[in-house]
This record gives sequence, structure tokens and C-alpha cells, in this order.
Amino acid sequence: MYSPLLNVRSCFNFQDSLITIDEYLDFAKKEGFQFAIYNDIETLYGLADFVKAAEKRNLKPIVGITINFLIDNNSFSINFYAKNLQGYQTISKFSSMIMCHEFKNDIEKWDFILENINKNLIAVISFNNLFNHEIFKKLESKFESEKIFIGVNVNSNEIDYQFKSRVIFNQEIKYLDKRDFASFKILKAIKENIRINEQSEIQNNYFYYSDEELDVFLELDVHKKNINYIFENCNFNLFDNPQRHLIKYPNTKNIPSDNYLRLICEQSLTGYFKNFKKMPGIPQIYLERLEAELNTIFKMGFSDYFLVVYDFVRKAKELEILVGPGRGSAVGSLVSFLLQITTVDPLEYGLIFERFLNPERISLPDIDIDFQDDRRDEVIEYIFEKYGRFNVATITTYQTIGTKNALRDCARVFGITPDEINEITKPIGNEFLRDLDGAIEKFPKLKIFLKNNQQIYTVAKKIIGLPRQTGTHAAGLVFCDIDLRDVVPLKVGYNGINQTQFSMNYLEDLGLIKIDLLGLRNLTTLNNILKAVSRNRKINTSLSRIPVNDYPTFTSLQEGKTTGIFQLESGGMTDTIIKMKVSSINDIAAASALFRPGPQENIPEYIKRKNSGGKFEILDESLKTILEPTFGIIVYQEQVIQILQTVAGFSLAKADIVRRAMGKKDLQLMKKEQEDFVEGAISKGYTIEKAKQIWMWILKFANYGFNKSHAIAYSYIGYWLAYLKQNYTAEFYCELLNSAVGNDAKTAKYLEEARALGIKVIPPNVKNVNLNYFGNEVGIYLPLILVKQVGIEFIKNLAELKEIDKTAFLDLFNFCSKTFKRGLNKTTFSNLVKSGAMDIFGFTRETLLENQDKILLFADLNQNIEKINPFTFPQLEIKPDSEIKKSFYELDSLGFYFTSHPLQIIRNQLANSDRLSFIKDLTKPEMKSPILFVINDFRIHLDKNNNEMVFLDVSDETGHIDITIFSSVYNKFKDQLNQGDILIGEIKTQLYNGKISGVLNQVLKSFATT
Repeated sequence: MYSPLLNVRSCFNFQDSLITIDEYLDFAKKEGFQFAIYNDIETLYGLADFVKAAEKRNLKPIVGITINFLIDNNSFSINFYAKNLQGYQTISKFSSMIMCHEFKNDIEKWDFILENINKNLIAVISFNNLFNHEIFKKLESKFESEKIFIGVNVNSNEIDYQFKSRVIFNQEIKYLDKRDFASFKILKAIKENIRINEQSEIQNNYFYYSDEELDVFLELDVHKKNINYIFENCNFNLFDNPQRHLIKYPNTKNIPSDNYLRLICEQSLTGYFKNFKKMPGIPQIYLERLEAELNTIFKMGFSDYFLVVYDFVRKAKELEILVGPGRGSAVGSLVSFLLQITTVDPLEYGLIFERFLNPERISLPDIDIDFQDDRRDEVIEYIFEKYGRFNVATITTYQTIGTKNALRDCARVFGITPDEINEITKPIGNEFLRDLDGAIEKFPKLKIFLKNNQQIYTVAKKIIGLPRQTGTHAAGLVFCDIDLRDVVPLKVGYNGINQTQFSMNYLEDLGLIKIDLLGLRNLTTLNNILKAVSRNRKINTSLSRIPVNDYPTFTSLQEGKTTGIFQLESGGMTDTIIKMKVSSINDIAAASALFRPGPQENIPEYIKRKNSGGKFEILDESLKTILEPTFGIIVYQEQVIQILQTVAGFSLAKADIVRRAMGKKDLQLMKKEQEDFVEGAISKGYTIEKAKQIWMWILKFANYGFNKSHAIAYSYIGYWLAYLKQNYTAEFYCELLNSAVGNDAKTAKYLEEARALGIKVIPPNVKNVNLNYFGNEVGIYLPLILVKQVGIEFIKNLAELKEIDKTAFLDLFNFCSKTFKRGLNKTTFSNLVKSGAMDIFGFTRETLLENQDKILLFADLNQNIEKINPFTFPQLEIKPDSEIKKSFYELDSLGFYFTSHPLQIIRNQLANSDRLSFIKDLTKPEMKSPILFVINDFRIHLDKNNNEMVFLDVSDETGHIDITIFSSVYNKFKDQLNQGDILIGEIKTQLYNGKISGVLNQVLKSFATT
């Protein structure tokens, strides 16, 4: 039998404990404890998990924390336990102050703790060496008549007799079973990044002690009595009766938030119809919708929430930060639209407010906002400055140890080389993230390795899933009307901004409201294109000025020109867009909603109905207005809600609850709701058979339905990009190309597409000192940064030289001489020449390369001469360029063929070139054909008879293919097979590992590349 102990350290003391929350509480339950204590060092990371898990096991959770001190060579720690809410708030503040780095040293920390101790806490002080009476008295004086206890452990010195009644066993517990000591040592070695044989001696003292083991160190009855005192006097549950902590918006008129929200919305609605719609009055449907939404918002107490979001969205727009059109169900709110939080009129698209806020299902609203990703931080900084550093926080996440990392960490501790363990762990995919045994069964090499390294298996099993460190939630912020530290402990996060110590799973249960501020790369892309158009063409445009019915834009989408278009550029989606013949925002939204697992089954039927002139049947005439826009197929969740309302008379709020139950397959609730539906339908004149038929039909599609509000809003982003691509093609591709710098394959693809669309592509040029692609109505200018071995510093030096000395760029010799001390060297010169960046000086590339040493010697000798005498320029030996060699030079210096593809040059010179297949057309096994190709990679391998065979990676203008050459063929043609060679070869295709590859039968012709 065990006695409950104080100092169990959970695995949230990163890599310093093997004990998970569940293991600890399962152990406590098994041993018959009535309570369990959370007591980590200076953090409360795992507290919320602990309280929820303890409740499930009917264990009383006790909230504690250990704080360490080193003052004047006195090393001691204090455990604080919360008696009540006020005690928890004090502990939370202690942890927050420490984890937000508010103290310069331990003396400041000690002074703050002493000043803020109160009667809502119980304290246990433990001295790591000698008992210090002065420190003890200072602490005791703060508790007045309350008891404080003295913690002892297996290494403690004898306690004075006068304190014997206050003793409590306070040994740190970091593993439950003493047999886990070896695993604990390895965990510590992993944390310290050392090998096990380099580790200092560690005592095996950190296990859970039995009563018999405790009796050796202290009087067991005293310990039990004192720990029972903590149990009886600590009566706080983190999740009991939480208050809702909605932050207040400080409006400029100092009127109630409900009134202020109404005022803004009414003014905005008037302006919308007067200035944008150019209508004299406001349609009644808008007035009624606004009134209904406002009443719901007021009733639920969410006015301040909307105003806070309105405020930072407005600020972002003032700062010219691009904000998305909306995201998720908030797009269905007219209030959100009038506050300009969203930009989609929900009534135009039949969007439903109750999909967002439901008065019959009280829950916090969830407005997610997209900002251009390179300026999102500015919005967050504004929010923190306006509302206060202890009223707003980002949200912590926990990065856990996965199977691969567990094996690698353990292997490193035992001195196994990274190469050896990486070869074994590389094939392990995410499906085995927490499943070591599954990975062992799947991968024989891993199985053999762990059989020979049993200890690695044992420890890896224990540490998989343990938290390794904290991270930051990608988007979430929480707001609070009081000091956040009274609700949730904080820590310092990215850019000095505070974070919650709890993960997002528990924040709503504590009454905190979360808003997601997401950074969306496509908004940055849009913003950069708009700025480039304004800068390069002197045309000021904005997203609000883009017409939503631009015929050429939809024509381009129907032709499959979807590269770079948000959510539309995958092969399958492009195919859907083409076949659907999209011609409106609604069409793009429908394609996005259908192009998901499950609903994809409906795509062929949807396309057939759409393109047949609208010939289709609807289950019942009463559903026509709901289903006609999607040709009788349920595409959206909103349609499910509308059908439930129309047929059974459900309120929109109740209909959304039923829709959610259908989506979650809540059978018990659905059975009850089916009865209500049938009853409601009969009361509205439907037969019982028809009512049941409609119900079953809804059930079939309900789980497939997509959020129309989100689909419509995000379709605008795709449409805007398509419009800019169609109308400002050079700027559009420049932005794509700037995002692809370093990715040679994408760069080549984008340049090829731009050329195909009639855009002139201008090669790198030493006079063009831009670091990015630049495009206008003339074409796209490639930046020097593309050239291999030409760095940013050299380009900046060129830009500086261009400013101070225009003559430096007039001729080759002036340029080389005046850039010699600015970074020009043999490698830089060679790559600039090969890329075509020095073509402007009038020499062939071959001439410059052939005379390279002569040119650079002249540059070195003349680097400090301000005005060079042209008569001293050296004579160069002129060499003509080979077009094929030139293309290989470009491949070498840029990473892709630029002027032309060498195979295209050869193909144009060949008779009967139409008999040669392109690699892209080799899509089936057993195809036999001659192809023209270049050898990119060449690997010799010994076959089972010890003969040389070869594996090639080859390509043409259309793609790549792997080719095998067996020894008999290789021996015959080996003189013609080298990396970089261009050949015509007869190949036969085969299917290997699910991929088409080829076998070379013979070489038909080889070509010189010089």
C-alpha cells in the first residue's frame, strides 16, 4: 500500500520525468487514493489535462506548484497548494511572473512571492542542504496562524525536534517504478545531448515510495496526518463554475456596446445601399435580417466580441494590410458584413446566420480572419498594445516526441551514428507517429535493429508521445476582460508576446474566447501583384474594384489555366473546373465544395446536369428554390438547414442543430428529430411517406454538405487571382516566380507557361540589379539572384556601383575592373556569362569563357583606376556559340534551360522527328518507342552475375523517366552512355512500384553537345 505523495513531477517537466498524467492518475486510482496532487516545477502546463483526467477517475484534484530559490548560497524550494479560487489565482500569477521572465534574479522572485502569499495557500518548504531558520521565519510570518510544513526527502538532514510535527515527505518522483531508472537516465542523457557513458552519476531516488520505504525516513503517521490536512483544506476545481470573460470594447461615444454596434451597422447598411448599390432605400429583407441578428447577438452578450474584431480589422485596413473576404460560417452574418469584417453580402448568396450563431445552442462565436501572412504580426502587436499584455495572449501548443525522433534520440545516446539510424528510420511515415510496434511489423530492418538493441526499444516505447517543448498555435488569440493570470497561467512567447500555458482545448471551458488570426500566403500574393501593377503600370486598382463577372477570366479558367490559382490548381480540380465550364463565383464555390472525398462521387452527375441545360428532377416541388441553383444535388450544409425549415417548419436554429447531429451521426438525437421532422412535415401538408422519403434523402447527403459561407468567400480569392493573371499576366507570374526562387523545377515551369501566354521573358542582365523578378507590359525580367554562386551582397554592390558610376556598365572591361574589388571572381564571372547576364557587352558566351583568365587579369590590374584607357583593352580570341552548348550553360548556371531546350534544337533539325515519342506520352506499360533524351543521372550497378548494369534518370522537354540498361545492352553501347549525353534510344516501358519506367533496348543515335 502506498501513501499519497506531494512531489510527483509530470512529463510536462520536459524530458525530466517519465510520468504521464494518465499513468499517474491510473496509479493513484489503483492504489485507492482519494486525491492526486499536480505539482510541477514553476509551470502549470499540464494542470488542465490533470484536472479533467482526475475528474474522470473520481479523484479530487489538488493544484500545486514548486518554486525553486537560491539566495545567498541557501538552496530551497517551496510547494504551494491552492485552497480555493483565490489560491489558484495566486499560484497562476507566481508561475506567470516566472515564465514571463519578470524577475532579474531569485532575490526579486523571493520578495515578490513573500509579498503576495496569502491565507488561500498551503506551503511546504524544503531545504536542499541546511535548515535556514531566518528563511523559514520569514515564510511562516506571512501565513500568520496557518500551518506551513517542512518537506524532507531521502537526502535531508535531521529536522529539529520542535518541527517534527510539521514534517511531510517531499521527494521528487519522476518515474513510478524504481525499475524504470535506466530509462530515466537515458531520458536525461537525451535532454543533455550526451552519450550514456558521458553521464554523471544519478541516484535512483526518484520513484514512488511504499509506506515501508517511507517509514525509514520519517514518522509515517505524521506524514499522513499532514498530507491529509492538505487534502481536506484544498477544495478547488479549475473547471467549476467558470465565468465568461468577454473583453469590453472601449467605444469612442461611451455608450453601451449594444447601442454602439447597432449604430455602426445601421449607418453601414444605409451607406451600402446609397453608395454601393445606388438604391434610394433599404429592402425590408435586409432590415429584418439585421434586426434578427442584432437581437441574437445582444441576447447572447457578444456585442463586444464583434466590436473588438471590427476594431482590429479596421486598423489592419488603415495600415494597408490586406484582409481576406471572410472565412468559415461568420461569412453568413450580415452584421459581420456591415462591420466590414467580411466582404460578402450574405443575402446575395443565400447564406444563413444560424450556421454561425445559434440562439438555441449557446456557444461562443468563432470569427476567423485571414491577413496577408507577411504582416499578420503587426495586427497582433496592435491588439496587445490596445488591450494590454495581460488581457490578450497567444496560445501554447505542445510538440511531442514521435516514433522517429524517439528512436533517433535513443540511438544517439548509445553512440549509434546518425547515418546508421537515419537509414533505418527514414521509411517510417506519419501513420506510425505513435505506433512503434506497428512500424516494427512493417519494416524488417527496424525489427532486426531493435532486436539487437532491446534497451532502445524499451526507452523509445516509454518516451513516444511525451511532450518535448512548447510551440505557438498557428492562429489563435484569447481575450479576457480581467487579468488573464487570474484565469490561466501565462508564459512568454514569440516576440515577447505572452502565451497561455494551457492548450486551446481548455480555454473555452474557462470562459475565454478565442479568435483565429491566420496568415494567408495568397493574400500576400494578391497584395504584391496589386502593388506591382500600381508601381509598374501606374494603374491603381484594388480587390473591391475587380468586376465579379469578367468574361475573359472565366474563359481562362474554362481552358484550365489554373497554375497559381488558390484552391484550383491541382490536376483533379483543374479537370473539374474545365468540365464544369465555370462562369461565376457560385460555380467556383460549388466545385470547391464538391471536390472532397465523398462528395466527389457527385461531380460527374453535377456536371452532366449543369451542362445539359438544367434538365433534372427534384425530389419534391417545394424544394425547387433551394436545390435548383445546384441542379437538384445537396452541395451545402445551408441547403440541409433550409430543407429542414421548409418541409418540417423547423426554426433555422433548430435545423442547424439537426444538421450537426446528422454530420456527427448522433443516432439517439437523430431518432428523436426524425419524429419531429415527420410530424412537422405532416402538419405542413406532406404525406407521411413523402416526409420519410425526404428525411432519408437528407440523411444520405447531409454528411457530404460543405459550409457555403466558407466556399463563397474563398472562391473570391481564387477568382481575384485568376482575374489578375488574365489582366496583369507579367506581374502575376513575377509573384509566382519570386515565391519559387531556389526551386528550379517550378521556376522553369512558370517561365514556360508565361511564354506560352505570350509574355516576353528577358534574361538576367548585370544592369538589372533587382533582387526580385520584375514584370510589366513589356515582359518579365529575370533577377541576377537566379544565377548560381551570385549572392545578394554582390548584387547590392552592383546596385551601389550603378548609383555612383554609370560608366561602369558601358563596356566589358570597365565593368569587370570596377566590380573586381566588389566581389567579381572566376566563379561569379563564369556563371554570369553562362546565364547570359553579360550578353549586353556584345561578345559571345564562348568568347568570354575562352578569354576568362585574360579578362580577369586585366580587371585585377585596373581595379583601382577610375578612368581606364580603351587602348589598353586586351584583344580577345573570338569564338562562336553553339546553341546546344549554350542551353547546357544555362542549365548549369540557372538550374533550368532558358533560351531553348537542347532537345528542341535537335528535334527541329531531324527529319521524321514526329516518329519520336515524348516522355509525357509514355503512360502505359509495354509501350515500345524511340525517344530523344538527355542523360541527367548515371549510376552503375553490379547485377547478380557481377556484370555492370546501369540506372539512368533521363528527360526531354516534357518530363522525366527512369531507365534501366541491362548488362548485355550496356556492354554494347557503353561508349555512348555518359551523363549529359543526348541520344535517341529505343525503350520499352514497364510498371515498377506503381510508376512507369523504361528499359533501354538499343541506342539509335547520339549527338554532340559541343
